[in-house]
Amino acid sequence: MKHTLLPAILKTGGTTLCLWLAALSPAQAQGSGDYVNDKGDPKAAELLACPANTILSGPFVMTPTTTGSTTWWPGVSQIPSDQEMTDAYGLATPKKVYRAFSNCRYAIDGVKFVGAWAYYDMMVGYIVSNTRGKIDSNYNMTEPQNFEISFYKMDGNGYPGEEVYKEIVSLKGDLTGVGGTLGRYYAFTAQLKQSVKLEEGFVSISAAQNGGPFSDGWFFLLGNEKSGGYSVTQEVTSGHFNEPYTKSPAIYCLLGSPDKPIAEHALKVMNIISPQPTDGSRQAKVTVEVMNVGAQAIDNATLELYRDDDLVATEQLDRRIEPGEGYTYTFAARVDCSEKYQYITVKNVTPGDEGVSTGQQLVEVEPALTSEAETAGAIYLASVKVGSAIDQSSGASKYSDYTEQKATLRPGESLPIDFTLGGNDYRHYNKLWVDWNGNGSFADKGDFVGYSQTTHFDLTLPEGVEVTPGDKRLRLIVSTEDTQPTGTYAYGETEDYTLTVERPANGAAVALSADEVNAGLPGGTTETTTDVTLTNTGNQTLTTTWALSYSLPHTPGGAFADARTNPLPAPTAATAPLHAEAVAVGAPAKAPAAPAADEAFTFGYAGDYNNHTIKLSGSQSPLTFAQLYPGEMLRAIKGMELSALDVYVGDQTSGTLIVYGQKSQQEPGAQLVSQQVALKSNQWNTLTLDSPLAVDGSDLWVCLQPSDKDQSQLGCDAGPAVAGFSDLILSDGKWYRASDLGLNASTCMRARFTGNRTPAISWLSLLQSNVDVQPGQSGQLTLTVDPSQLDKQTVYEAVALGTTNDPVRSLVKIPVYLRPAGIATGIASVSRTDGTTLRITADGAIEATGDRQVAGLTAYRVNGSIAASVEGTRLDLRGQQSGVYLVEVRYADGTTETAAVSVRRR
Repeated sequence: MKHTLLPAILKTGGTTLCLWLAALSPAQAQGSGDYVNDKGDPKAAELLACPANTILSGPFVMTPTTTGSTTWWPGVSQIPSDQEMTDAYGLATPKKVYRAFSNCRYAIDGVKFVGAWAYYDMMVGYIVSNTRGKIDSNYNMTEPQNFEISFYKMDGNGYPGEEVYKEIVSLKGDLTGVGGTLGRYYAFTAQLKQSVKLEEGFVSISAAQNGGPFSDGWFFLLGNEKSGGYSVTQEVTSGHFNEPYTKSPAIYCLLGSPDKPIAEHALKVMNIISPQPTDGSRQAKVTVEVMNVGAQAIDNATLELYRDDDLVATEQLDRRIEPGEGYTYTFAARVDCSEKYQYITVKNVTPGDEGVSTGQQLVEVEPALTSEAETAGAIYLASVKVGSAIDQSSGASKYSDYTEQKATLRPGESLPIDFTLGGNDYRHYNKLWVDWNGNGSFADKGDFVGYSQTTHFDLTLPEGVEVTPGDKRLRLIVSTEDTQPTGTYAYGETEDYTLTVERPANGAAVALSADEVNAGLPGGTTETTTDVTLTNTGNQTLTTTWALSYSLPHTPGGAFADARTNPLPAPTAATAPLHAEAVAVGAPAKAPAAPAADEAFTFGYAGDYNNHTIKLSGSQSPLTFAQLYPGEMLRAIKGMELSALDVYVGDQTSGTLIVYGQKSQQEPGAQLVSQQVALKSNQWNTLTLDSPLAVDGSDLWVCLQPSDKDQSQLGCDAGPAVAGFSDLILSDGKWYRASDLGLNASTCMRARFTGNRTPAISWLSLLQSNVDVQPGQSGQLTLTVDPSQLDKQTVYEAVALGTTNDPVRSLVKIPVYLRPAGIATGIASVSRTDGTTLRITADGAIEATGDRQVAGLTAYRVNGSIAASVEGTRLDLRGQQSGVYLVEVRYADGTTETAAVSVRRR
């Protein structure tokens, strides 16, 4: 189970404070009290705060004179036996609370916390304790008390794991002048004997034994309900952890100094953005977020990508990542996620990394179309009618499978869908999906039919979408949140039915011999051709027209404007001073037609325009909309020129075309272009640069700033957003992601690049652009692949797009994947001897690396015969069968070692 932390780095001129706030469930809160400044102590504010000039994500209290409520959790005054606790107070097993922290880039030298002393009486409840600390008549502590302060690594389940530091400190608290029903609050500051270098993990503070008999005082930590983060509790005797909590957090301040960085060189693997847990594609993209948490810039960030235990690729990021900078990277390699269950892991293997942070993240992928509410009955589908064929009434449930019920849809027809809702009258979303091409996914273009503001849909065959005949899954979801088609959501219901797409009696009908072409070639340098057979099973002549569209390596999100993309999680509520929404305009407009293969290369993240424009409220200045094209992607077309921008605008007549260069993914660099442009409202505009801009392989921020800030401004697709790349907005000097403001969509902007096409967008060609087939006959679509100038470690992707006169299958897509390698899936293996690492590379060889000098390698089959042998460190296994090979490593000093290597081919 993975958990998301809410980190903050809190800096001052001389002191750095990492504040991490964690929460307890309301059911375990032990009481509340009012804040009271009963002594009017002017030092109260200082005692209750962390060091001056720090930036806090939540203070201990707002002001010393503010009244309000807080929630407490009892720390353990000591750890007695269960029987001692029962005899003394009738309490259950004592518990210990742990607070999560993350992104603490400096060594932790101390801890500050605030709390009170009390004890429990079975008849009265909690009573203020005066014995712990020998509190005098002025409520001051006169004797120090022992506390245990301990730090733990976070394990793979998000719980406290290995203990890295523990210290018993003796502290006398300072009376803050603020109190509540459980007593007066005391502030404690502990300086640690040794610095703790832990970028993320857990901290725990609890009162400890002071010697002598069992004491009557427990220590309670002060809390703040408005703070983020999370904590867990542990039953001390059993070691059992409870789930993290998200409310009523107690507060710790972790003290440090920028003079003592946690590490000079440290890269953190933050999060795997894709693939999604329900991704079932054979060519899944892997996108990962990393952050430099060290004090020095990183120029050699290196990541390993694994599928299960198999090494798919090792890729070095061609990017300088500054201290504190985050970076989102999309692997050039792909991963096969089509099997029933697997896990994808990204590991940090950067040379020189000091290993103080999370070195890896994984995502468990189990391709499935499961969808259900966590709670049934709040709101649900009481009845559903699909045409005249389906009329289903039902009670509340989380998910209902009615796929045995079928309704038919034919070209040119409209199928009405009506439903009624049961339960409470919550604000809700009514959403409809159809798996039009029957590939077991709702993530393809057109699968999301749309929202209904009423309880009615009119369903027709979509245009420009890949549709195949036969039975398709139709999914209807009502929910109190804007949910995705798969996964769980809080309240609502999912119901599935079957939609049968039926061909008309007359017409052409196309069938393909292959739905996908994999052009992996031994050596990866020889031009080859592949034929895809087109069969006409209809009774009229089939006409097809073909064109090519390319995806660039390292492209975030969807590969093409109309290709499959994986939905991102629904955005959280906006916390910025902006609010984004999509405003419906006139009839849907189409994007400019895709250029011919020898014309401009046009790239954008958005799918077809969905007759909506973005409108934002809260900005005091004209907005700037941007799409970020990362440098590792643009390197594939280095030497070409950015010459124009296609953009759909709303009610706008003028604006400024702006292009920024590279700085970071959070902030653009120098302004490279600023050009006034005239705009035509509510349509596509092609804005030509006065001077084309050469592509040098660094980031480009391509932007449009409409002049009028108060009108609907820029077109957007139906989503999901390619967050941080397709949806950037500059407002009042600050950059936002529209998906963080509540708009999960990509802006309608497409950059045009001209000049001599590079090998990355010219390696595939068509022998013919038109193929006509008579009824009952077959024809050939011939694809020619030239991999000679391409990188041998990179997967290249294109798609052959065919438009046909088939009334059902009017669009045909044939993805083409080029791997100049013998291992078609890119799946490789890694084995290690005592002195050498053996890897299966992407082009089908065994490579030996390590500190010892290797003289040669020999691979033996399981029957003892030699499969291949070489003098050197690279052994070619291309042409060999899948299986386990015993590899002998011969060293220059005459010694040998052996290791088993698994070779997998598909």
